[in-house]
Amino acid sequence: MVWAGVCYNQKLVLHVIESRMNSGFYCNMLEILHKSFFEQNSNNDFVF
Repeated sequence: MVWAGVCYNQKLVLHVIESRMNSGFYCNMLEILHKSFFEQNSNNDFVF
């Protein structure tokens, strides 16, 4: 449950950065990190 809040906050922060820089690099990198985390965690339902 703690990780869910961290992931959500990071996604918001990186979304703001992406909006300011007008680039999808950070969001794409975040999605890769999320996918790699999901592969190692069976409790991914709490994140989204």
